[in-house]
Amino acid sequence: FFFRRVMLRCRPSLRQLSFSILANARSNPSYVGAVYSPPESNRLCPEGAAGKMAHIPSFSNGLLYRKQTLLFSHYLGKFAKHPRYSAMLRELRNDRAGFLLTGRDGVGKSVLLSQCVHFARAANVLTLYIPDCWLHTHGRAYIEPNPLLPGYFDNPKATKAFFQGLRTSQPHVLKGLAYTPPVALPTEGEEQPNDLLELVDWALGGIDRLGVATKLFMDAVCQLEDVPVLIALDGYNWFLHNTEYHFGEATLIRNEKAVPRVPADKLTIVRHLNHLLQCDPLKDNILCIAAVDTSHPKDEQTPFRPEFTVFHPLNVEPYTDTEMRTIIDYYIHTGPYAKHYNSESHVMPSLDRLCYKIGFLSDNIPHRVWKNFVTLPNWTYP
Repeated sequence: FFFRRVMLRCRPSLRQLSFSILANARSNPSYVGAVYSPPESNRLCPEGAAGKMAHIPSFSNGLLYRKQTLLFSHYLGKFAKHPRYSAMLRELRNDRAGFLLTGRDGVGKSVLLSQCVHFARAANVLTLYIPDCWLHTHGRAYIEPNPLLPGYFDNPKATKAFFQGLRTSQPHVLKGLAYTPPVALPTEGEEQPNDLLELVDWALGGIDRLGVATKLFMDAVCQLEDVPVLIALDGYNWFLHNTEYHFGEATLIRNEKAVPRVPADKLTIVRHLNHLLQCDPLKDNILCIAAVDTSHPKDEQTPFRPEFTVFHPLNVEPYTDTEMRTIIDYYIHTGPYAKHYNSESHVMPSLDRLCYKIGFLSDNIPHRVWKNFVTLPNWTYP
């Protein structure tokens, strides 16, 4: 009963819940601080890691198991047993819709979110995972009107990727959720869907079906009562701005400034997510964990205020000296950059010296400078 002990210790300051408070919990297994490869990551997370880690296929390169990872693993383990622990979990997130991971660029928000997705899907929690909200709002694709919702739009390319990841990772969970469409769906010799898995299969049968399927699928999720649902969003702040798409035909646009952009809340999937996260009262079976994208210049032009969202903000701190030493040692000996360390063209310093250099330049956020370091022909400078 990990969180019960946490609540007893932290109840006076529970309204100011933060990772710095929870990190002092007595439960501290030996695997905290180690690098691990999540089992069955290709099946459970076919979308890959979130954020800047998206270029890595699944999590095959290993992830650091931090104290924050331990805390969320316990939290999601209890959430999977909904509604037995619903009151306690709702109090821990300050009666909000979920948690919002904030922090400086590169501290590990996206990695932590990806680990939460893996924990939830391994526990058979229905998980709606969007590893990059930017692809829905600025994905260099196109949007088209939703046939069932006048005034709302869909991004077919991003929506198809969303359904494909869901179909690959959780077919057994979707199969167990019965579904009857409110109207007969147009099919090509197929039977009408009887569960959410068949609805997703129907959606992937043609690009013209994605808009209808998005509306029907999200409506079905909104009606779930006793089924735990995790919503994982990386780059949530992109859903609070305008998209890059304009109203009207692109061929008729001569002056972009004269044509208003489509707000992100006019996307069908964002509309339903807002409905789930802002409904009153909040549904105990719905939990959202979102991360803020701080890597884009637009983030500086439009300041993001997490305290004004429906989430409880949690600040992810930079790596400790021990964590940074562990991840750097993994990178240069076992991880994706081992070939650079063992290359004759690279003269590498000792691990202590390397940790000092990277920590000094990055303020204990090694991902800021690591890619630049491995491209240097000589590491022997003072």
